[in-house]
Amino acid sequence: MTVAYDMPPMPASMWVALGVEPRAAATDDREWANGVNGALGWLLGRRSEPVLHLPRRLPDGSTPSADQLYTEILETRPFEHRLPEQRQAARNEAETAAARYRRLAALADSAW
Repeated sequence: MTVAYDMPPMPASMWVALGVEPRAAATDDREWANGVNGALGWLLGRRSEPVLHLPRRLPDGSTPSADQLYTEILETRPFEHRLPEQRQAARNEAETAAARYRRLAALADSAW
C-alpha cells in the first residue's frame, strides 16, 4: 500500500502489530501496486466491483451473442428504445459488448 499511495515505508511498530518481518516493497511501480491493492480489496470484500473487466458468461460457459444482448436491452429498458435511432444505438451497444465479452473470455481462457 505504501507504493500504491506514495507513502513512506511503514514504521517498525506496524510490522510488529501485523506480526510479520519488515520487508522492502516488491516493486516501486505505482500502477502495478494500485492494481494489486484493488484486486486484494475486491478479493477481501472491501470493493464491490472487480478491478478488471470480466467476461459475462452464460450458464454453459459461453458468452452472450449480440442478438441476446440486444433483446435483453430492449426488454430491460423498453421506453429508452422507441425510435429507430435508439434501437440502432442499442444494437451497437450489444455488438460492442458481445465482442468485448468474447475478447475477455478468450484472454481468460488462455490463462489456464
